[in-house]
Amino acid sequence: MTEWLVKTLQRKSVEEHELWQKDDLVIRKIVGFRHAEFYVTTEDENPPVLDQFYGPGADAVDMYNLDYECSMKEMLDGWYQEFIWPDDMPNAERDRLEQLWDADSYEGWETQGWRQYETECWLRGELGIEKVATHVL
Repeated sequence: MTEWLVKTLQRKSVEEHELWQKDDLVIRKIVGFRHAEFYVTTEDENPPVLDQFYGPGADAVDMYNLDYECSMKEMLDGWYQEFIWPDDMPNAERDRLEQLWDADSYEGWETQGWRQYETECWLRGELGIEKVATHVL
């Protein structure tokens, strides 16, 4: 088994997406980061294959849902946050939920019946991949 450090080489190339659901409604909360690093383990000494053909722009890889063992080392410098609301959600409800998030974050939405059911971490652009260690079984 071999452990690799995968990191973004371009600034502002990371997005973490949280998907929240209540009844038939889904909210996507997006936070942009300037940099991220992950440890990825492969079964052999070949680096991981990280195809960047997926995600919202069809140009990224979701590090939270890989076919490899993966753990986040760090994500740095969150620089924006946005929400993608259901089309049929009234503006007043969007404003209320955004204010509730700003005041109480997760707990505020959870007390309103929302549950986070998925998290994705999308890396775009050039990635650096370097071997960290080889483990002999």
